[in-house]
Amino acid sequence: MVWKRKRDNLALVSKSVQETHDIAKSISKKLKRGDIVFLEGELGVGKTEMVKGFVKSLDGRPEDVQSPTYLSALNYLTKKGPVIHIDFYKYQKNTNFFKSFISEFLEEDPYLIFVEWGKGLGEGFLRIRIEEKNKKRYITVFQK
Repeated sequence: MVWKRKRDNLALVSKSVQETHDIAKSISKKLKRGDIVFLEGELGVGKTEMVKGFVKSLDGRPEDVQSPTYLSALNYLTKKGPVIHIDFYKYQKNTNFFKSFISEFLEEDPYLIFVEWGKGLGEGFLRIRIEEKNKKRYITVFQK
């Protein structure tokens, strides 16, 4: 795992699934209960694998994590509280639906909410973009 500072953002390079999980673990130390994290990247780039790393770092069961594509939202239990994992691909253009959907989960007091395909749905959230080039994952963490 290589850390580089890119202006106010962090740019990281992962060469393996374990390094992706390690990156998620280091990012999770900076998150707090109720944070919403947008995960950006093409299909199959590792967004769900990143969520597995977050769940693992919170003493949850990473093997329970799966892509929420067909169900739209999944809930994982961790020792710190529930983690919500949402796929908004089908709803990208409906910001009102996004706000009401998220509001319902916030009422349940989740530890963290991860949103795949949430680009353009709101400002002020932590964003993580994952790109793949030459068998490496380039992970950029954009500050709120």
